[in-house]
Formats: sequence, C-alpha cells, structure tokens
Amino acid sequence: MCPREEETLAKNRLGLGLLFPKRFFPIRFLDFPPPQTTNHTPPQGQAKLVAMPAMLCHPRVSPPVVSRSPVSARRHPRGRRGRAPFPSSASASSSASSASASSAGDCDDSVIIIGAGLAGLACALRLAESSSSGPGGKKIQVTVVEASDGVGGRVRTDVTDDGFLLDRGFHIFLTSYPACRELLDYDALDLQPFYAGADVFYDGEFHRVADPIRHLADGVATLTPLHPIGSIADKVKVGLLRFQTLLSSNDDIFSASETTTEQALRNYGFSDEMIDRFFRPFIGGIYFDRSLQVTSRLLYFVLRMLATGQNCLPSKGIGAVSEQLRARAEAAGVQIRLNARVDELVDGKSIRLSDGEVLTASRGVVVATEAPQAMRLLGTETFDAKDGEARGTCCLYYDVPGGTPDGFRSPMLYLDGEGSNAVVNNATFLSEVAPSYAPSGHSLLSASTLTACSDVSDDALDALVRGDLSRWFGADEVGKWRLLRVYRIPYAQPPQSPPTNLNRLEQMKLPDGVYACGDWTTSSTLEGVLRSAHRAADSLILS
Repeated sequence: MCPREEETLAKNRLGLGLLFPKRFFPIRFLDFPPPQTTNHTPPQGQAKLVAMPAMLCHPRVSPPVVSRSPVSARRHPRGRRGRAPFPSSASASSSASSASASSAGDCDDSVIIIGAGLAGLACALRLAESSSSGPGGKKIQVTVVEASDGVGGRVRTDVTDDGFLLDRGFHIFLTSYPACRELLDYDALDLQPFYAGADVFYDGEFHRVADPIRHLADGVATLTPLHPIGSIADKVKVGLLRFQTLLSSNDDIFSASETTTEQALRNYGFSDEMIDRFFRPFIGGIYFDRSLQVTSRLLYFVLRMLATGQNCLPSKGIGAVSEQLRARAEAAGVQIRLNARVDELVDGKSIRLSDGEVLTASRGVVVATEAPQAMRLLGTETFDAKDGEARGTCCLYYDVPGGTPDGFRSPMLYLDGEGSNAVVNNATFLSEVAPSYAPSGHSLLSASTLTACSDVSDDALDALVRGDLSRWFGADEVGKWRLLRVYRIPYAQPPQSPPTNLNRLEQMKLPDGVYACGDWTTSSTLEGVLRSAHRAADSLILS
C-alpha cells in the first residue's frame, strides 16, 4: 500500500471510529454478516437527482467538474522482499516498436514473451529494469513477439484521419490501483477525470447519482425519498459498504469467502430497485455482466478502488498506457517484434512462428496472451472448462457535429436503468472528459453493449443502438450523428463467477521453463494483470 493510500485509510478509520461503535465495523468485515435495514420501495416522483454515498469519494481530491484540471499523482516506488523497486519512468522512446529482433538464443541469458498486451509489456519491463537479474549481474535479454500490428492488446487507441481518438472498447482508468501508482507516470498520461457519479435513464428521463463529497451541492440538494433509483436506506447502505471496504486490505478482500455480486447485494439488504436500476448497469458495465454473477470479491474490490481514487482517461487515449510501457521497455533494451504470430510452443525454451522461424531463449518463455491463445499454446488440459468462455462487448463511436448537445456538456457516464429491451448499457461523450478525443467543432460519443452481438450486422446494430440513444438524447439530435466505427470484442474479460481461483498458477502444471501471466491467471482488473506480470518476471529472475 502506498503512503498516500495508507494516510487516506487511516483518516477514514479515525473518522469512522468517532462516528460509530467499533463493533459495527470489524476490520475483517467480510467474515461477518453485513448490517441489515428494512427494505422499502421509494414512492414514484418527479425528482431527478439522488446522492451517491461516498463510494466514489476521495477526501483529498478536488471535485473534478469544478476545475477540470488534469489528475496528477506521483508514482510510489516500493521495494518488496525478493524484488527490486521500480525505477523512475524513462522518457518515451522514438525507436520503432516493429524493430526486427535477432534470435533470442543469440544472447547467453534470454527470455521470450508471447504477447505485447499490458501483461507482456509489464513483464518485459520488470525483467529489463531489474538490476542484477542475470548471472553475475548481467541483465536478461527480453524479446516480445506480438501477432498484431501494435502493442497493447485490448488497451489500444486508433486515430482517425479526421482526428478522433477511438479506444478499442470503452475504458475507464482508475487512479487508485496500487500497481499502476508504482509503475506508471500519471503526469505524462495527462489524466482527465469523469464526473464522480452517473446519470441513470429510467422512466423516460435521467436521474443523477452523485458522490456528495466530491459534488457537495448535488449531493445535498438531491437527497430525497422520491427518487426512483433506490431508497434513502439503500444510499445509507452504499455508504456503509464503502466504509467497510476501506477497513479491509486488498488481500483480505481477495481471500474472503465469496458469492455472486447479486447475492452479496441482496444479503446486504439492497432493494430490487437499487440493484436493478443502478448496480446492474454500473457494476455490470465494469465486468460485462448485467446478471451480476461475477464474484463478490470483485464487487468489494472495485468499490474500494472507486472510494480511494478517480475515474479518468489519458488525454491521448487509453492506448497511452500501453505506449508508455512500450517506450520504457524499449529504452531498457527490450526487443519487440510485431506481426509475429506464434504457432507452437516447441518446449520450455523455444517457439515456432507462423513463418517457420524458431526462436530459442536460454531461460524460458512467458505466455502473456488472452486465455483462448494460451489454451492453444499450452493445451486445454491445463485449463478449466469455463476458460473457454468469455465476456464480450461492442463499442460504437459516433461523430457529433457541432459539439455535445445542450444539457449534456459534462464528463458524465450515462447508464440504462431500465434494461428490459435496451441494447446500450452505457454511453459517454468522451470529448467532454478529454477534449482531445475529438477535433474542434465536433464531439465524440461512445456507446457500449454487454455482448459482442456476433449475430447482428454493423448496420443492424447501429439501428438498434440509435433507437436507444434517441430515447436518451432525442431522435432529431441522434439523427445528425455519423457512425465512425464499430469495435466487436468477443473476449473483453474472462468469466469470473464463483468459485474463483485468483492464484491458479500455483496449482497449474506448466511445462518446465514456461511461465504465464494475464487476466485469466488472476482477476480481470488492471491491478491483477500488472501483478501477474510482476510475479512471472520475479519467478524468472529467481530461476
């Protein structure tokens, strides 16, 4: 835990101890039944705003919508037993990431990494920047092979000819992930914050869910029992749950007993209205699972991260995260080969590319791909049956000529609180979050579904999405918009329903000399991906 996070948690614990008897908030809260209060359905009314108890709050961060200044946060290098602390971030390298690497076997101490997504890049950087990683203090020569034409995997940004930045799928960058704070240069990313809350569409209009600590005026003005997105009791429970997550460590959360997120919310006493109209689109949008069958561990973890950080986007697109890792890795001597598909893992030291070339590494091979490719290379007997499944999504981008329409000019997340026949789960005018996402005089809207919609053509999907957006923003307005691109992502995340094994590599039998990392080996969060990459690199260093 970084010093800033420790200080924040200490303040929350102190304030909580003064306000409430300690017996209501045990430190290992997940081992105890949650507090229960009586459910009731709020009466229907015309009020449009409701407070979101501090599940998104961080008392040391200024409200982002007021100043609209970029988020700045220093990295916190931390040494751990058995591993070297992260060095300072290197400046971006101008060398081409497609530089042709010689056979990894030409080096006396070498490693091959399959996949240049975030896991592969973080693993390569860890190996290259770790001092005295090879015998006699000699560094390991790292070669990364990537099947596609660029680095980042699912974390990439395309730039259109007319100047739009299109992330490959809708992303939100959470500043509070400890591994990100250690590894990334936040100032260089120029992070731009979202509004701390959301507008939920229900019964023909939007109803605001606001963090009352970051947006005090919204929070105080909108506390009303007439709001349809949950009752006042629900809002109190959100606040209690938020405090409880702060009183547990990440290790406590991931080692606690688990159930589904839906069952955990019901056990806590949340009403159907709160679950269906807020948690399904909000948590369901994060884990691409509106049924809320994702493990309760990830519910508690994401609430903890939201409470201690901000939702942001890099000004140059989410791909800036991958590019920062690539630049540092290349500056440290890592060789990255693009358009190099691996057909076969020959053994623990060699791979065969699709063109027949065989690369050999003296120390070992790291498989840093998505689960389907890892299954192809390692053999299905290494995996569980549900590893063949996936959570998919579609992301559609629209050019909004003339800029964002009146009434929607804020960095807001828009959610579908009805859910019955809607295709769109969430939408955002990304250029309101980061103006650099669209050229002058235009706005950029992203709309996301919670399936890959593989049986629907682009034209048909566009028509369905426009139907939902027309109800939200008006048919005349949406009719002016131009579809820029459709991204279909059949593998957005691995399935994460209980029972989950977040340390599964300890039980997997990998061939000698073979290591693995990626979201399928742990939790499908950026934190999980980076930690898995570090573990693989550390294991190689110690081998």
